Amino acid sequence: MLQSDKDMDFEKDISKEAEMDTVPKKPPIEPETFYDYFMLTLNWPQTNCYLYQNKKLHQRIRAIEKNCSECNMPLDRYKWTIHGLWPSNNKLIWTPEAEGKILNCKKKRDAFNINADSPLANNLNTHLITFGRSENIALHLHEWNKHGTCVKDREDMNSQEKYFEKTIELFKKYDPSQYLKDTEIMPGQSYEFKKLRNVLKEFLHGAVPNITCVETVEGDQYLHEIRICLDKELLEPINCETPVNPAAPTLGVCDEKYHVIYPENKKPCPGRRSIS
Repeated sequence: MLQSDKDMDFEKDISKEAEMDTVPKKPPIEPETFYDYFMLTLNWPQTNCYLYQNKKLHQRIRAIEKNCSECNMPLDRYKWTIHGLWPSNNKLIWTPEAEGKILNCKKKRDAFNINADSPLANNLNTHLITFGRSENIALHLHEWNKHGTCVKDREDMNSQEKYFEKTIELFKKYDPSQYLKDTEIMPGQSYEFKKLRNVLKEFLHGAVPNITCVETVEGDQYLHEIRICLDKELLEPINCETPVNPAAPTLGVCDEKYHVIYPENKKPCPGRRSIS
């Protein structure tokens, strides 16, 4: 009996499915397999404000000198602020096919669900602030969806409240503001990069942080971020690797051959506010 074209097509489909079943399938991607340490990233407010005064953040900045700051600023003018707590490894870019820095682990964005009147919300609005025109909550939600969702497997960080409580806890433990002041690393001055790094290394009991700078159109470099690396259990500081981002060469690694300008945090201009 001759097979019909329909029967032959059916057999081809079955054969194809059987062949596919013999191909090893990649295991589902688990977020914990893509990070082996955490990076607590801290902002220097005035440099961040200069970034937001410039239209393109990843290009050389113009440090627009005024007697006031065009951004909301901490009331304590020696105070660093939080950028975020990032699960990381030593690759720059994470994709489902390759290990790397974890980004956007959850495709569907969560809504922000921390009570606006809670002590945690007050801490976030004091220490994790935005320097653009958007509201702080936009930054908080961004940090949760981009980084916090990557560690929802951890019982100590499996909700927005727990993740941000851990972020604030670590910031209060590793905030370098007072230590820099005590060691006479003062805003409004410039320093050799190695001196700055060594002071922070002492603060972290021998662990080397990652220090980033922003380059100006004049060729100066402004201190931008201190990135403190912590082991996967968040128990101890560890040495950071030095990342290089070819997409944004002026927003990243400080050039060790030149001094680093540590700009003074200024009072907010009219229309902006001090944050205490």
